[in-house]
Amino acid sequence: EPATSDLAQEPCATRNANDNEFITEEHVDFLRNQLPFFTDLTNDEFNEMLSKAKLFSYNPGDIIIRQGMPGASFFVLKSGVAEMIVRSRFDDPISTPPNYL
Repeated sequence: EPATSDLAQEPCATRNANDNEFITEEHVDFLRNQLPFFTDLTNDEFNEMLSKAKLFSYNPGDIIIRQGMPGASFFVLKSGVAEMIVRSRFDDPISTPPNYL
């Protein structure tokens, strides 16, 4: 059962992340050499991006970002699967016109 009831209401910064994990040489190698997205970056650009990087681990069912929240970061998945659900304005009971229900 996905843990979305209380978790979905929390800001991303307070959600379940493992603070005991550090970015290792293996992670750096993965980002620099195995992801085409980063190949065009200069070493200075890559190191600047890496200096701001944080490693997070999430559990199945965790919500890592919500539609409509301002974005200030991007995510790279090293392993696992993420599901993205895009809702129309009529899928949200708060923004659905009352006469539509």
